[in-house]
Amino acid sequence: MAGPGEVTPAAEGQNRGDLRASHADREQVIGALKTAFVQGRLTEDELGARASQVYASRTYAELARATAAVTADIPA
Repeated sequence: MAGPGEVTPAAEGQNRGDLRASHADREQVIGALKTAFVQGRLTEDELGARASQVYASRTYAELARATAAVTADIPA
């Protein structure tokens, strides 16, 4: 079993974008959306629609695209 930061033979030929995103990675983005909702920057419907896009993301590449799309109009 590989330890943290070690490359396994199966992952050697893959780039990070092809790897599955974790629930924690998706929850980070959802946290930003919830903060925007609490601040009044998103309606409840917008929050739900954007969260659905984030939860539908399976890989890091998909999550990166979804994150850019759902947070583009939210100030950092």
